[in-house]
Amino acid sequence: MKKIILLFLFSALLAPHSELTAQVTQPGKLLFEAGIGIGIQHYQFTDLNTHLSNPRDTSGAVEIPLTFEYGIKKWFGAGMLCNFENYLHDSTNHGSYKGFDLVPSVFFHIPWGLEKIDLYAHLGFGYTHFKFDANNSFGDVYAANGSVFNWGLTFRWLFSTDGHFGMHFWYSHDSYNYPHGELTDNFGNHEPFSLDGPGNNFGLGFFLRF
Repeated sequence: MKKIILLFLFSALLAPHSELTAQVTQPGKLLFEAGIGIGIQHYQFTDLNTHLSNPRDTSGAVEIPLTFEYGIKKWFGAGMLCNFENYLHDSTNHGSYKGFDLVPSVFFHIPWGLEKIDLYAHLGFGYTHFKFDANNSFGDVYAANGSVFNWGLTFRWLFSTDGHFGMHFWYSHDSYNYPHGELTDNFGNHEPFSLDGPGNNFGLGFFLRF
């Protein structure tokens, strides 16, 4: 995937940059995306008291990303990615797994000059929060703040020329790092842990252009 994104950026730099050609992304345009999708995360848990790590665990999640972008050039924008994660679990586990990401990002568009089609890559680095409430008799709660590196590819389709509403399909890759998490319970215990791992996400949604 790293080769794909490098090829994408190289194509964007070589493509014609005429400001006279209309396209979905323009300087001064504000775009807002709301989507839903599936994420596959591969976390590894480490007990910082014993420095023992569990085998890496694979977890599914419902992803709800919200993206704000401001167009600076036809081929370049900047903004913010907000993502909410609700992790899936089996019927025997009554706990609640939640995550939240807030990621300042830059956006690189291929300036094709197409009025209804847009393809872009994004890169971002920001804040992430993870919380697992075990919902058991001990009151175990795992909570951690950390950092996330995020990149991805998105295809946009504007429903009408010079319109304000469209649809998008997205893929993103995350690298999470929670170095200082804490397990607390009803007995006043505080146990440190770390959590890290990559994830792959994909889905669809709608966007508005102003």
